[in-house]
Amino acid sequence: MGLKNSMVGLVSRLVGIEKAYKVVYQLRRNELSAKMAAECGNVVQHGPFAGMLLTDRASWARGGDKASKLAGLYEAELHPALRTACDRSPGWVINVGCAEGYYAVGLARMLPGARIFAFDLDPMARAVCAEAAGKNGVGDRLTVRGAATCEALSQIVGSAPFALIVMDCEGCEGVLLDPAKVPELARCDIIVETHDCFVPNVTDTLIQRFRDTHEVAVIGAGPRDPAAVLPHWPERDRWLLVSEGRPAGMSWLACWSKAHRA
Repeated sequence: MGLKNSMVGLVSRLVGIEKAYKVVYQLRRNELSAKMAAECGNVVQHGPFAGMLLTDRASWARGGDKASKLAGLYEAELHPALRTACDRSPGWVINVGCAEGYYAVGLARMLPGARIFAFDLDPMARAVCAEAAGKNGVGDRLTVRGAATCEALSQIVGSAPFALIVMDCEGCEGVLLDPAKVPELARCDIIVETHDCFVPNVTDTLIQRFRDTHEVAVIGAGPRDPAAVLPHWPERDRWLLVSEGRPAGMSWLACWSKAHRA
C-alpha cells in the first residue's frame, strides 16, 4: 500500500493532480469494463437495448463507455424518449455520430421492420458499427456511411414515409438540423444531444427552429442508479463504472413531429 501511495504521489508531482487522476480514473474504468464484459458476455443487461451484443472493440476515448452501456445505464436520461420514438413506429432511423453502433444497432433491434442509416466520420467507428450490426443479426437492414451532410439527410428523409433522427455530432447539430436546408425535417422525429460547450446557444437555436413544426422537450442530465443493476459490486466501483466523464452537464432535445401526430 505504501508503494502504491508513493507511485501515485510521484505521478502527481510530475504531471499534476488533475492529470494523474484522469490517468488512474481511466485505467480503473478499463479494468471494470473488462470485468463487466466477462461477467455478462458482452450482452447489455438492462434498459431498452437489453439483450444487445456489444463488440470487443471501441472507436473513441474512455473505451466507448462500454461498461455503462453493458449495465444499461449509458445516457439513461434518453430511455423514455427512445421508447416513445419506437412507439411512434418510424420506418427509417438515421443515426448521425453512430460510433460503435450502440443506438443504430439498438434501435434496429427495437424496430425490426425499420431501415437504419448510420453516419460517422471515423473509419474505425464505421467498421465497429458494421461488426456490431452483424453480431446482432441486423446487418441486412443497416447501412453505414461516412460524413453526414444536409444533402444526404434531405435525400434519405425525402424517401422515407416517416423517419427518426438520433444525432450526437459534437456541435455540428446546428449545421445539419437546419429546416431551411432540409425542409423534410418537419416530418421527422429528432433526438439530438446539444453541445453548447462547443457552439454557444445551439440548444436555443434548435428550439426556435423546431418550435412550430415539433413538440420540443429539453432533457437534462440526470442521476444514475448503479446499485439497482450492480448490487454485488463495491460502491466506489459502481459509481466509477457509470460515470461518463463529461466536462459539463449535457442536454438533449426530443422533437416530436406535429405532422406525424396529425
